[in-house]
Amino acid sequence: MSVHIDQLSTEVIPEPEPPPGARDGGPGWEEVTRVRESQSALSRDRLRTAAEGFDD
Repeated sequence: MSVHIDQLSTEVIPEPEPPPGARDGGPGWEEVTRVRESQSALSRDRLRTAAEGFDD
């Protein structure tokens, strides 16, 4: 389907919709859990190394 806007002319090709129940490509629960655990570990390490005696 062609679209014309002032001087701009472009061709639009619609993508087919995914079947119902198909994943939208977002992260799975396992990956979300893994990222949260990594963030928690980084936060703990940051607090631990920011303690007195570790100043640079």
